[in-house]
Amino acid sequence: EAQAEAQAEAQAEAQAEAQAQAAARPSVMSELAACASLTSLNLASTDVTDQGAPELARVLREWPGADHPGRGRGRGERSGGGGAKGGGGGQGGEGGGLRMLDLSQTSIGAAGMRELAGALKGLTDLRLAYNRVEAEGGTAIAKMLRDEGHAGLSRLDMGGCRVGPEAGLEIAKALGRHSLHTLRLAGNLMGDQAVAALADALRHSSTLTLLDLADNTLSEQGATRLAEVLGGFSALRNLSVEDNAIGGAGALQLVEALRAIATLSDLGLGSNGVPDKVASHVINALPECDVRF
Repeated sequence: EAQAEAQAEAQAEAQAEAQAQAAARPSVMSELAACASLTSLNLASTDVTDQGAPELARVLREWPGADHPGRGRGRGERSGGGGAKGGGGGQGGEGGGLRMLDLSQTSIGAAGMRELAGALKGLTDLRLAYNRVEAEGGTAIAKMLRDEGHAGLSRLDMGGCRVGPEAGLEIAKALGRHSLHTLRLAGNLMGDQAVAALADALRHSSTLTLLDLADNTLSEQGATRLAEVLGGFSALRNLSVEDNAIGGAGALQLVEALRAIATLSDLGLGSNGVPDKVASHVINALPECDVRF
C-alpha cells in the first residue's frame, strides 16, 4: 500500500512538472502570431483539432496583411517554428499577407471549420483535405466561398472532406466566383446534382488545369452534364472521375468532349463499371493522354 501511494505521488509530481513545462513553452499559435512576414503556412498533419481551431482563427484574423478591417500589410516570408512550416514562391499577392494555408489532415471537424471559415480571407490557395468537415462544415465553407473577401482562390483542395450532396451543391455554386487552376473535390459524395451545378459554375473556365471528382457518387447523368462544359476547359491537363458509377455510356460522352482539349495529359476513369471494349475505345481516342482504368 505504501509503495502504491509513493508511485501515485511520483506520477502526480511528474504530471505537474510536465504541465508546468508545457505552460512555460510558447504555443505554436503564439509563435505564429509573431510571424508577421509569412505568406505561406503549412500546418498539414498537425493536431489542430476542433479545440485548437478558435485560437487559430483568432491568429488568422489578426495576421498582419490579412484582408480584415483595421489590419496592415506585411511583406516577405520566414519560417514559423513550433511545427509550422512557412515559405513558398514569393509574395503570394500584391501587398503581402497570408496567401497559402494548408490544414490538410489536422483533425478539424465541422465545429472547427465553423470557427475558421470567417478568418480565411485573402487566401489564394486553401487546402483542407482529409478533415471530417461533413455537411455542417461544408456549409460554412460554402458561405466563406460566397463572401466577397474570398473571391481570389486559384487552388482549393477539399479531398476526403465528405461534405455530402447538399453542402456539395452550395460549394459548387459558390466556386463560379473564383478563377481556379486546381480543384480537388474527391471523396465528398456530392452526387449528380452538385456536379451538374459545378459544371455550370465553371462553364467558362479557361484557367482550370486540374479537376478531381473521384468518389462523388457520380452517375451517367452527372457525367453527361460534365461533358457538356468540358470543351470550354481549354487549359485542362488532369481530370479524375475514378470510383464513381458513370458506366460505359458516361465514359464515351466524356471522351468525346475531351478530344477537343489538346492540353489533356492524364485521365482517371477507374472503378466506373466501364466495359473493356469501351475502355479500349477511350484509350485509342486519346493517344496523347495517360488514361487510367
